Amino acid sequence: MPQRELEKYYQTYYRELYLYAYSLSQHKQMAEDLVSETFYRALYGKQKYQEQYKYWLFRICKNLYIDEYRKKKRYQSKVPLLGEVVQGDNLDQFIEKERYQNLYRCVLALRSPHKEMIILHYFCDYQLNEVADYLEIPYSTVKVSLFRARQKLRKELEPYEKF
Repeated sequence: MPQRELEKYYQTYYRELYLYAYSLSQHKQMAEDLVSETFYRALYGKQKYQEQYKYWLFRICKNLYIDEYRKKKRYQSKVPLLGEVVQGDNLDQFIEKERYQNLYRCVLALRSPHKEMIILHYFCDYQLNEVADYLEIPYSTVKVSLFRARQKLRKELEPYEKF
């Protein structure tokens, strides 16, 4: 694949791929490494360009994570806060950051299929049929699973909303 074409895809998909890698690893540095290695393999890999390039990148990233997980067995780290409150932030910004952090922590606490579906659909803007294709499961399963995941998230976030 030409380097210019890869740069275009890098600019287009970096953020989504990073969020996905972070959701898998729950570690900032590992997510950055996964994304870098994903684009490296896309550039120098033996596989030729895929029609569904976005899915191909996500699949490479997931496979890299699985390989890394197997190597290190049970590599885990605590989820860092997504951003410390900076001095001078007003109350609304602080509350919004807290809400986002609580939501993200709850999403990361979901079991793997639900977590992956939520991340792909809401954070990476996949359509439901794209999530189904990517995970290789029926569309109806994705709809039902997302419904259940949203119910779990509502239940988990209830105590925070009373604040």
